[in-house]
Amino acid sequence: MGTAIANLAAMLAAKGEAMDRLLSLLDNECRLVTSLDMGSLAENDCQLESLLQEIALLTRRCRQQLRAAAADNGLLPESTFSQLLDRVDPHERDELGRLRERLFCLGAELQRRVDVSSAILGKSLASVGRSITLMTKGLNPAATYGEAGRMVTGTGFGIYRKEI
Repeated sequence: MGTAIANLAAMLAAKGEAMDRLLSLLDNECRLVTSLDMGSLAENDCQLESLLQEIALLTRRCRQQLRAAAADNGLLPESTFSQLLDRVDPHERDELGRLRERLFCLGAELQRRVDVSSAILGKSLASVGRSITLMTKGLNPAATYGEAGRMVTGTGFGIYRKEI
């Protein structure tokens, strides 16, 4: 295996490992959101951000290695991954193809988990919104009709001040 191809394979494998760690952090995020562990959630978010930066760096390095591998195999630097696969020997093609397939599968799984996380967060935020609305109504009762049909504002604290 040529040096550029070996470097490309190593970068793709490293990106796959980082994506695996990202899946783990997303699972952890869902657990933390549902358990309302805000302290740990903030720490998890920092780890997510750091890992996303690492993945962005690995993506740039993969592109650089793809350009180098393309040039080493007589292709233009802007050639596609598929064009490179057509040019390399069968062993390299199998290895690179396996890595590409793994990244595609990880990407699909990441998208699925992001969708699940978004749904969980949306439901959690809706629940918080309902609680805030309930508390606001209790603390600030709406204006109502008072004596002689005039509008009067509540006295504050609404249901929380009334005797039972």
